[in-house]
Amino acid sequence: MDMHQPPGSAAVSMLAIGAYAAGRGQHAAPHRHAGWKVTYYRTGRIDSIVDGVRYAARPGTVLVLRPNASHEEIAHTAYSNYYLLLDAPDDQAWPDECSGRAAQELGHHLAALVREDTRPDRRSPELIKALVTCVDLTLQRQHPDQRPEPAEELVRSVEQIFEERYAERLSIAATAREAGVSVSGLRRHFVTRRGLPPQAALQAVRVRRALDLLRTSDLTLPVIADRCGFASASHLSRVIKNETGSSPGRLRPIRTGSPVRHLLDTC
Repeated sequence: MDMHQPPGSAAVSMLAIGAYAAGRGQHAAPHRHAGWKVTYYRTGRIDSIVDGVRYAARPGTVLVLRPNASHEEIAHTAYSNYYLLLDAPDDQAWPDECSGRAAQELGHHLAALVREDTRPDRRSPELIKALVTCVDLTLQRQHPDQRPEPAEELVRSVEQIFEERYAERLSIAATAREAGVSVSGLRRHFVTRRGLPPQAALQAVRVRRALDLLRTSDLTLPVIADRCGFASASHLSRVIKNETGSSPGRLRPIRTGSPVRHLLDTC
């Protein structure tokens, strides 16, 4: 595998990628790897002991082992994982453990690497390099020296919820509960760090997505409204007019006289 030099990082390359599964009681005896090892636990419940430190690994846990670290696993249940061996400097700025959204992202990256390794095509080497870079940068973001302040991290996590679930009937109160903060606290952090309340940030995402569909698709306004989380086509039309000064029908490149143009211009 060719070495890859992502911006701002020392050279990182893949040594091996794979999927592993074991039954209850099939413990892994102490062992070591010459390179870094990133493990994403998919199922089961185990204790992973790394250089004498015990980690309770559950589905969604990511453990990062430094080169030559002693590692053993105690399988309380059947379990499975993805593992990635990497060649990287010994002092690479990666954390020992990840959880939450970052761990989910890493799990997706490792799953994609397994697919590219087991079913390669002519584009696989490039995609593997890109995925390894994603793993590297995601881990760097989780290093204690690189992580943002808690309030900034909270705002970013909520922004991610907005980006992923804008089509749902999201309420700010429910989003705040999911983020583990009060509605007033969430509003304060958004206003301080983004200059607008969370409801306005959510609407901005919905408007952006709706404008993309208006300009690139032939979907009717009611369908776009439903896909972008608006209560109705008329609600979307009012918001678009307020945001842009134009009706939705005038924002999309549809030939004059088409049924869709007529429908949108009347909303």
